[in-house]
Amino acid sequence: MKRSAVAATLAALAAATTIATTAPATASTSIEVKYVFYTNTTSVDYHYTTPTDSFTRTNRKFLQKTEKGNYYLTRTYRTTDEYDIPSSWISTNFESDGSYVQCNIYVDGHLTDLHRGYGPYASAYC
Repeated sequence: MKRSAVAATLAALAAATTIATTAPATASTSIEVKYVFYTNTTSVDYHYTTPTDSFTRTNRKFLQKTEKGNYYLTRTYRTTDEYDIPSSWISTNFESDGSYVQCNIYVDGHLTDLHRGYGPYASAYC
């Protein structure tokens, strides 16, 4: 009786291991890339890339505001290209010493780059 219990346990473990380790060989992993741009001014230029294109926008006003009153814009895309290298920049069009810009890049929810710029025509590159 003990042998049959041991054999049944081993068979169940073997089946569970096979099921757990068998995954479709063709499944591709999708990576989420998110750009977040911040500024305290009303007009900025910004640029960001995707695996298939790049986008530059000039004299734009961000409509969403943070709790602290800064403006922000978010752009997100998904890619299966594990060698994709996201890049972006933001700059303000103001001569004010109080100008502020920031760019963040998140890959699958993890912050991978953050840069800030301050002063007249502030710029940040990620």
